Amino acid sequence: MNPEDDSPDDVARLIRLAGRRPAVPEDVAARVRAAAHEQWQSGLRRRARARFLWTAGALAAAASIVLAIAWSLSVAGREIETGEGSREAVRLASGHSV
Repeated sequence: MNPEDDSPDDVARLIRLAGRRPAVPEDVAARVRAAAHEQWQSGLRRRARARFLWTAGALAAAASIVLAIAWSLSVAGREIETGEGSREAVRLASGHSV
């Protein structure tokens, strides 16, 4: 039989002749469902872990930047008081001004 000569009627006849497939045993279906569910749960856990690590890394980087800026701008052990309506400027030894 040449595949180019197959008509839809021939294909339908072959399908009818083949008959219904046997049902999948329930224990096999349950094992397949359980394995698929486990793979799905594993993927969810992997994505949650990656999201947590990315967020924690971003927060740690942001905290490091804030701490570095605060440390470089700190005027340790000194108080500055200004009167109402007045201003004060501080130039640090590093050349930064506040």
